[in-house]
Amino acid sequence: MTGAKSTLVLTAAGVAVAACVAGATPTSAAADAAPLCKITDFTTSLGPVQAGAGQRYSTLDFTAYGGRTCVLRDDLTNFQFLGERARPLPTDADAPGSGNGVTIAPGVVGHLDLHWTVVGGTPFVPVSLVFTMPTDDGANAAPWTGGPVNGAGRIDVGPLHT
Repeated sequence: MTGAKSTLVLTAAGVAVAACVAGATPTSAAADAAPLCKITDFTTSLGPVQAGAGQRYSTLDFTAYGGRTCVLRDDLTNFQFLGERARPLPTDADAPGSGNGVTIAPGVVGHLDLHWTVVGGTPFVPVSLVFTMPTDDGANAAPWTGGPVNGAGRIDVGPLHT
């Protein structure tokens, strides 16, 4: 009986390890070989917006240019809403900054979860959301298609995933 349990446990563990290795792009050999993304390696857009009771949810989507493959880390910083003529608007955002990354490659899009509200203060409608990467010079801007943001410009930035 003990041998059967051990075999079952080893079989289950073997399946779990195989499933983890197959689905863990960031720790696979391909991800280890891919360079870290630079701000010029990808385009950024806002995903579809879901709304309810004054709350808004979307993703900031990262797509690698052409046939490039790179590892995008979640340590994006300096989020800033911009209005017409690149005028800075109130912005209060923090990224997770855990240093975790995902591999973006042809056909693979990275997503950073976003949440904001239209309640509180006088809402405004940004033109874009800009951010920087601490490991690279320059900034990347996503056209803002998410509609109004509350007057304080608070946006919650969630984990990076594919």
